[in-house]
Amino acid sequence: MKARLWPLVMVLLLAGLLTSCNAVEAPDPDLENTSWHVLEINGSPLPEGIEITANFTDDVVGGEAPCNVYSAEYSQDGSQINIDAPIMTQMYCEEENVMETEEAFTRALVAARQIALEGDNLFMQDADGKVVLLLERQPSG
Repeated sequence: MKARLWPLVMVLLLAGLLTSCNAVEAPDPDLENTSWHVLEINGSPLPEGIEITANFTDDVVGGEAPCNVYSAEYSQDGSQINIDAPIMTQMYCEEENVMETEEAFTRALVAARQIALEGDNLFMQDADGKVVLLLERQPSG
C-alpha cells in the first residue's frame, strides 16, 4: 500500500512547487510618447504600398491612415485600452484597397480593448481576445 502512495505524494509535491513559483510577468505597456506603424489588420498584412502610423501622445493617438490623417482620444489602464472614434480628414483616394484598408483600420482601432507588447511588436486585441491590429515600434529620434 505504501508503494501506491509514493507516486501520489510526488505529484502533490511537484504541484506544490510549481504553484509556489512566481512567474515573471512583463510590465504593462506604456504607450505614451511612442510611435508605431501597422503591420496587420485582423490578421491580414497591409496591401503593398499602404502605410498606417499610430503616435500616442497626451492621451491622443493619431497619425496617417492610407488616405487621411486621424486623431482619437484614448485611455489606458495597464493592459486595458479604450480608443474613441477617430476624427479624420475627409479626402477620398481612388487607389486600389486604400479606402477599404482605412475603414478596416479605424474599425479595428476602435474595437481594441487590450494591448500586449512583445519586443517591438504591439498586439491590440478586441473584447474577445482576437488580435485586431499588429503594430511595430518606429525608432525614436
